[in-house]
Amino acid sequence: MFDIGFLEIVIILVVALVVIGPERMPEVARTVGRYVGKLRTFIANVKSETEFDKHRSHVEETLGLNNELNDLRTTGNSLTRTMDDIRDEFSSADFDDLDIDSLSSGSFRDSNKEKKADSTASSNQPTEAQVAMPTSTETPKSDVDSEKKPS
Repeated sequence: MFDIGFLEIVIILVVALVVIGPERMPEVARTVGRYVGKLRTFIANVKSETEFDKHRSHVEETLGLNNELNDLRTTGNSLTRTMDDIRDEFSSADFDDLDIDSLSSGSFRDSNKEKKADSTASSNQPTEAQVAMPTSTETPKSDVDSEKKPS
């Protein structure tokens, strides 16, 4: 890296021995050794993180995880909207005319719609009893024919 040979290292050690002195040289060597070890560990971590990021980005591109993640987010959003719609329908449901049998068969929503449609239609149309009653005072022909025929 620095292209330092053995001769340069020996010259640095001799100069350090002269400058620092023989008494403090072991303490300085331990401190320098600790810092060199920490520096090596730091460099190794940076290299491994860089390699990991390269491999992770390659795997993400290969598998298309970004597209899958976006699809999952879209699906989650649509499920959230559906749950909100169901919650709104449930909160606005009319439980006064609740039929327990229709709940067990799963047709609660359909029966509620039919009941609402029947209630709006019945207000505009006559009831079954009104339709069955004759409008004139005449008796139906089938009853008249059976009464007049002698046996």
